[in-house]
Amino acid sequence: MRESSSRRRGGGATLGLLSLAFLGADTLSNLVWGYLGDKTGFRLVLAAPIRALLYLLTRDRVYLYRSAETAGFLVERTRLRRSAS
Repeated sequence: MRESSSRRRGGGATLGLLSLAFLGADTLSNLVWGYLGDKTGFRLVLAAPIRALLYLLTRDRVYLYRSAETAGFLVERTRLRRSAS
């Protein structure tokens, strides 16, 4: 048992450094997203990460454009129906 514990690397110092790195990245990203949300509205902030993820995961660009076009159509259709009634 003593042998396996001596093979571990880093320990508490590595864990502290990783925690600090994640805390710093989270703080900076919240500042950026908050500023963008204040200046452009929450919809851009909400849609941008989803759009970026879809862009990275989708190999077929035509599928990506059609899905974005369909989503935009559905949002506008709902908005028009609400304004008409």
